[in-house]
Formats: sequence, structure tokens, C-alpha cells
Amino acid sequence: MRDPKTGNVPNESKLQRALMPNSRMFLLFLIVFAVLTFFFSDRLWLSIGEGVIILLLIIYSVIMRARKRRTLERYIESVTYDTESARNNTLQNFPLPMAVFRPADSQVIWANQNFFDICGRHKPSVDMRITDVIPEFSGRWLLEGNTQCPELLEYQGRKYQIHGNLVRTNPDDAASYMGITYWVDVTDYEKIRLEYYASRPIIAVIVIDNYDELIRGLTDRKRNELRDAIEDKLLQWCEGKGGFFRRYDRDRYLYVFEERHLDELRENKFASLLDIVHSVTSPSGIRATVSVGVGRDGESLDENYNFAILGTEMALSRGGDQAVVKNRVTFEFFGGRGGEVERRTKVKSRVMANALSQLIQDSSKVYVMGHRFSDLDTLGAAFIAMPGHKGLFGISGTGLMITDGKFPIYHIMEGGTGSTSLELEQTPFLPEGLESGTVNTVGIVSVGAGIDFINRYGHDRISDHENTLCSRFIAGLERLDGVRIYRRDRAKYLPIVLFNLDGILPEEATSLLSDRGFALRGGLHCSGLAHKAAGTLPNGAIRFSPSCFNTTVETDMLCRAIGDICSKR
Repeated sequence: MRDPKTGNVPNESKLQRALMPNSRMFLLFLIVFAVLTFFFSDRLWLSIGEGVIILLLIIYSVIMRARKRRTLERYIESVTYDTESARNNTLQNFPLPMAVFRPADSQVIWANQNFFDICGRHKPSVDMRITDVIPEFSGRWLLEGNTQCPELLEYQGRKYQIHGNLVRTNPDDAASYMGITYWVDVTDYEKIRLEYYASRPIIAVIVIDNYDELIRGLTDRKRNELRDAIEDKLLQWCEGKGGFFRRYDRDRYLYVFEERHLDELRENKFASLLDIVHSVTSPSGIRATVSVGVGRDGESLDENYNFAILGTEMALSRGGDQAVVKNRVTFEFFGGRGGEVERRTKVKSRVMANALSQLIQDSSKVYVMGHRFSDLDTLGAAFIAMPGHKGLFGISGTGLMITDGKFPIYHIMEGGTGSTSLELEQTPFLPEGLESGTVNTVGIVSVGAGIDFINRYGHDRISDHENTLCSRFIAGLERLDGVRIYRRDRAKYLPIVLFNLDGILPEEATSLLSDRGFALRGGLHCSGLAHKAAGTLPNGAIRFSPSCFNTTVETDMLCRAIGDICSKR
């Protein structure tokens, strides 16, 4: 096919060089030979003959080249026409629905009949937009450089997996994009896939974790009655789920069921099982509790069973009365109202905790003090926030937020659209959806480096060193006059010491210490209630909070500086 502007066949010269013999060099050698014969030979007729022969060869070469050129052009045109016809016929009769559209406005440029059948149309319209006929469709994934839509599109009861690519039609225009999409109907496959995952076997191991306490002091008949009552509750819970339920030890049960029932159990956090067992009590008033380990996503039933055993061990080590779902990667915890205790005393501790909780509910004022090492899984918090510039050794202005993933997180500021820069709204994809403006990379790296240092150096080692400095500091202050230390006997403290100097306000004292090269903070420390409990209102106190980088020498020098300030007052 000829170019409408030049009249030439595309890539004509390349094809000619490839398919036509090049005789120019041959004729050039003949001309040179004839010239040499003319000048150096005394036979003029020989030079004239050579010239005539060369002329005839040139004429023959031109004629043959023109003939072969016409033949080549006809061949190229034929091949081009056949290719275009085959391409058009292939596109029109392509077994998959195809649609070409502009991502900027979703206008359909071209589509085959299979695509119009999806839309319920017989022919296209001039202003047809793909989002008008299929509102669920979004071409954002193409703008992000993907060749497959990350989610299945459901339309009129059918599910489609969409493939495609982005093409720029005009190299000089950055906005001239076309999206070419191929729609694969995966409805039947998706049904089979979902049914496969829903019918996968899950193994649960149920343990009566306070069995010994329940049957202590009971006759054989009463023991059997109590165990039968628990089994009846477990069978009641299993009813409607199908599966296989059997007791295989005096206090252990095996339950095999399909994965389709697991989501329901997750939604109510296994409360239906835990609460129904709580209704059984021993004659002595002890409430029955169970620990549940659920194994899923294993390569075999044996692996799922091992996961379930690990889950029960984890539940028992955390105090029992909870369910733990274990797969090949993670643990999921449900229930667990009691804190982590030693296994040999887990039930007794939990019984005492239940009694204590009743006392707390009946009390008007309750103060709950934090633990030194918290078990974040047992807190039941959806979000946990902490600063990064304190114990994690990050720079100021950093912090961490931990989420259980059950609640979505939204940005409070907008700025920057990341990989979807063609859009005017903040991208919904994480983590860019929360990264408004320039990310504090330096701060993030500093917190990460601090955490790495803690893991390498050892948390216990850091804590022991800081507590040693606090003990040494307190001993040094106790030898000074005019110093008041806020400490209670037999109470456990974090490596922090609060104190005051007689006749000197906390802020004034920290200023005098700062002049001597010591950085302490005085006042209320943004914790008015804590100072109220400590008895340091209204002015607060001076806080000594050493780091693992501080030394005993520095601590002794601080004590001497405080003694010098007190002596001058």
C-alpha cells in the first residue's frame, strides 16, 4: 500500500536492497576498465566495444530494475491488503469482547460485536462512553501501567477478567492515549474457584482448658454429667455447619468443617462457641472455658492438624478462653479476655482475674496501671499509637501507628496523586493514599534504624543499664540536702526519676542544670493527671530519664551539679 503523501511503498528502499541484486558496483568496475583500455591501449576499437557493451548493460539493468520494482510493489500491496483484511476480519470475529477507548473521557473508539453484546447494544453510537453503559468499569489500572485489572468486574450477573494495554497514538501529544481491553468471561470459573476455596477442609482442636478444676472433688457420675453437658453445648454449636466432630481425649475434641463457615465465626470472634461453653458451670461454681486452635490453608490435612495444635498451644499460653486461627503465615486471635500467664497456672490466674473483674465492676473508682511489656494482641485496641523519638531513638516529629486492619484508614490532608497523576483526586491505593505531600523519609529511616539498634543491642540490656543509672542517681540524691524524690516503697518504676529542689521551681532548676551541660525537663510534662497522682501539683517536678548512651560517670557528675546548686541556695 502506497503512502498517500509520498506515493512510495513503506520501507521500499530496504526491501529493494534486500530482494534486488546490486549491479552498480559491477558496472563501475567495467567503466573503470574501459577508461584504462582507452588510455593505455593502442586498440581504439576495443575501448569502443567495451563502452557499447557497458551501455547495453546499463540499459538492461534499468529496465530489469523497473520491472522488478513494479513486481515488488504489486507483491507488497497484495500482502498489505491481505494483512489488513485478515486483521480487520480477526478483530471483528475475535472470540473475546474487545473495546478501544480513551482513558481521558472513556469514549469508545472501536469495539467488536461481542463487546456490544455485553452492553446489550446492536451497534455503536458516536458519543458512546464505556462508563455510561458499564458504570462499574474504571480504566485507572491502565494508567498505573498494569496489563490486567486487579479486580473482577461484575456486570449483569456475569464476572469478567479484563486485560489490556495503553497505547499512545501521537508521540507529540502526551494525552493521546488509547486503552485496548480484552474481556474474559470468568463467571463459571469464578464459581468453581469460590466453591473450591469454600469447601476446603478446616481442622479445629477444642480443649477444655480448666477441665481439672471443673471435675475436682466430683464423683464419677457427676464428672460424666459435666462432660456430657459440655459435649452437648459443643454439638449444639456444630449443628448446621456439617462436618465431623469427635472427642479423642478426656478434654480434647476434633472438629473438621468446611472453610465456608469460618467467616461467620470470625465475624462474631468465636463468641458463639466461647459463650455457649460458659453456660456450663461445675457444682463449685467454676465456669467452663475452652481454647480453640483452628488450622487452615495447609497443603494437607496433616498440616492443618499441626496448625490447629499450634493454635491451641498459643491460646493456652495466652491464658485460654480464646480461639487462635493459624495458617501458613500468621496467627489470628479471637477472645482472650485474660492476659498471658505461665501455662501451669493459666487457669487459676484466669479464675482469679474473673473474680477481680467482678470486683472492679462493683467499684466506683479504679486505677489501672500500665505494664512494662504489653501484649498488644490482648489489648483489643483497633489502633495503637506511639512516639518515635523516645524509646525508639528516632528523630523528633516521628511516630508509629499499629492497626489490626479491621477498620479503613483515610487521609486527613490531600496533596500529590502518586502513580495516578493524571487524576485530580488523591489515589485510593496504599501506601500512596496516605502519603500526602513529601514523605518524611529521613524520619522513617531514623525510626527504623532505632528499632534495628534495639534489636541488636537487646531490650533487656538497655532496660538493665537505664535502671542501674536510676538506682545510682537516687543513691546520689539521697546524700544531698534539699532534694525531694517522688518514690513509693515496693513500687515498680520505669527508668524515670521525679524529684524537686527545695525553694527552686522545676523550670528554674533545669535551666541551671542546662548551663552546666545537663538536659533535664521540668514542669508537668504534658501529664497533669500523673502529677496529680504523684503529688507534685501545681508546679510539677524535674524528670531524670537516662538513655542507654548515658554513663555512670555522667550520672555522678549530675549529682554533684545538683549538690552544688543546692549548696548555693
